Amino acid sequence: MPSNIDSEDRLFWTFSLDVYTRPGIADACLNLQDQYGCDVNMVLFCCWAASTAAGRLDDQIIVAAVASVEEWQTEVIKPVRSVRRRLEAELTHVEHETAAQLRVEIGAAELHAESVEQDILEKLIAPERAGRSNSGAQLEDAEYNLQRYLKLLGVELKDDGLESLSTIVAGFCTKQ
Repeated sequence: MPSNIDSEDRLFWTFSLDVYTRPGIADACLNLQDQYGCDVNMVLFCCWAASTAAGRLDDQIIVAAVASVEEWQTEVIKPVRSVRRRLEAELTHVEHETAAQLRVEIGAAELHAESVEQDILEKLIAPERAGRSNSGAQLEDAEYNLQRYLKLLGVELKDDGLESLSTIVAGFCTKQ
């Protein structure tokens, strides 16, 4: 996957690829995105920071993180995602196979755009990347970071959102 950061130096991207495939995490992240307007990359960033020496993020870092990717999210990722999702529907005058192939190609472009956003976010706490062994502190820090992010968004989670948040916090530092 192309990027301006060497793949071996892309600690946040590597973390996200691992965590996102764990049971329940993708669905939980997508629920927070689709139902509450959260940015999946910011959710993962909050967890990744908790797993590093950065630990708990102060409001200034979270505000800076949101601001640093807002334009990219609005102008690139959301429009590409919208087109990809639109291709799931039956479209008049377009063969299903053609739309499906285009959807795959656009999905790859969307994933690349997501990785670019993660590169932007990763730079905000670099080089404070040393791993931490205390998973209890990581869980507490992840929950703290996520709560601060949700507060910044003005989001109040309902039962499904609280369940998603719990799934993410519980599952992000579980070794697979």
